[in-house]
Amino acid sequence: MDCQAAGAGTHWKSHAVGFKDWTATIEGRLPAAGIGLTTLGTSLALELATDVAAGGGRMYSGTALITGVTPSTDRHDICAVTVTVQGNGQLTEAAAA
Repeated sequence: MDCQAAGAGTHWKSHAVGFKDWTATIEGRLPAAGIGLTTLGTSLALELATDVAAGGGRMYSGTALITGVTPSTDRHDICAVTVTVQGNGQLTEAAAA
């Protein structure tokens, strides 16, 4: 639910107890073609896994909107990107195959 702050001209979100949501932060190398601000608001299907190589990992999947893109460079000139997403609907969890 969005509501407008009186006189501020900006929109604020309200949250109600019992409603669930989720976010994720994804880090990786920046593709050669880049990942521009045009990706903001793009919907994507995610499948994220934890500790798969060690066995007993978990798989998380769901649909999300890209809400942030932060490129960076380290001291070795490796270009990286951090992408933040806001979940859209349920996040499912299962044992990793």
